[in-house]
Amino acid sequence: MKYSFCAAAFGVASLILSASTTNAEEDICKSAGEAARAVMTQRQRDIDMSVMMEVVDKQQEIDELKKAFRQLIIAAYERPAFSTEDMQGKQIAEFANEVLLACYKRVK
Repeated sequence: MKYSFCAAAFGVASLILSASTTNAEEDICKSAGEAARAVMTQRQRDIDMSVMMEVVDKQQEIDELKKAFRQLIIAAYERPAFSTEDMQGKQIAEFANEVLLACYKRVK
């Protein structure tokens, strides 16, 4: 599980970095963290994983980005969904912070 999460985080960060050369590296990591937060929020709302995959497939034209976002979704769905708002918030924040940490380590 840890490997796929790290691969997803590095994949998203690397692809965003290579796709957007005008933004500072910190902005790229911030975007990766926001993507992770959005994915985990949907996970905590029990949105069906196949729905998330369909959205990525329809919205992402770049195959590498599509693959990276699909890996991020898989990493999110490997974690549990919680029933209380407090635990959901904690899981969302933890996931986003792990993606941010992996990104910042990559671009340092």
